[in-house]
Amino acid sequence: CDGCTDGTEEIAQRFAASSPAVKVVSVPHAGKTAAQNVGSGEASGEALIFSDTDTLLSPGAGDALADRLSEGYACVAADVRYRNGGTGDSLYIRLEAGLKALESRRGVLVGVQGGCYAVAAESFVKLPPPVLSDLVTPLEMLLRGDAVAFEPEARAYKASKYPDTRANIARRRRIFCRALNTLFRHGYMTRIAAKPRLLFYLVSDKLLRYFVGPIFLVAVALTVLAAVRSTTFLLAVLGAAFIVAGGLLVSKSGGQESRPKARAALAFLLAVNVASLMALGDFAVGKDYTKW
Repeated sequence: CDGCTDGTEEIAQRFAASSPAVKVVSVPHAGKTAAQNVGSGEASGEALIFSDTDTLLSPGAGDALADRLSEGYACVAADVRYRNGGTGDSLYIRLEAGLKALESRRGVLVGVQGGCYAVAAESFVKLPPPVLSDLVTPLEMLLRGDAVAFEPEARAYKASKYPDTRANIARRRRIFCRALNTLFRHGYMTRIAAKPRLLFYLVSDKLLRYFVGPIFLVAVALTVLAAVRSTTFLLAVLGAAFIVAGGLLVSKSGGQESRPKARAALAFLLAVNVASLMALGDFAVGKDYTKW
C-alpha cells in the first residue's frame, strides 16, 4: 500500500487475516516504482507478477506467465486489453499487442504493458523511483543479454474506463513525460546507444510515439507550405477544421461507452497528439510525475 488513504489497506488486511499467502506491506507514498522495489523484497516466490489495481487477470494468466519464465525468460509481458472494446485505446492496444508479438519473436521486446507483466525473482532489478518501471525493467534485462517475451495466452483486462478525453490526455501526458525523463535524464539512452539493434527497436517502437505530437504539427506545416496556392490547401484547412470540430465534440461528450467507434478513434488520436506535446513541455521544464 503506497500511502493509501482510501481504505485499501484495511480491506487487504481482512484478506490477509484469512489467508497466510497474503501479506500486506504499507509504505509512505513514493510512487509505483518505489513500491515495486519494496514488494519484490517482501515476496518469496520465484516469479514476480506486477499488475495495476484496475487490471483483471483471466483464469490461467498467472500460470501462463510463470510457464514462460520457466523457459528461461527474465521478463514476460501479458496481453493486456481494455474491457470496453469500443474505445480508441482498445484499437491501439490490439495493434500494440501485435507489435509486441513480432518483437518477441525477434528477441527484442523493448517495453511491457504496465497493466500486467512478470519477472523472474532472481532477475529483478530495483530501480530508481523516478523511472518508468514497465519501460526500464525489460530494457535492463535486454542490456545484460537476458531474453524478454510476450505471452498472448496470459490475457488481462484493464477494468477502468477513462471517462473523457481530458482524463485520457492527463494519463498519457504523465506516462510520456516519465518515459522521456527515464530515457534522457537517467542515462538509459547513453547505455542503449551502445547497442544499435536495441536502439533501433527503442526508437521505432517508443520514441516515435513520444514525439508524435510535434511530428504531426511539422507534417501539417510542411503540407500547408507545399500546397498554399493549390486546391490541396483548401482541403487541408477543411481537414484541420474537421479535426478541431471533432475534438471539441468529443471533449464535450459523455463517457467513452456512449461514443460511436469513429468518434472514439478521433478522441484517441486527439488525446495522443495533445498529450505528446504537453509531455514535451513538462519534460523541458523538468517536471517529474514520480508520484501522482
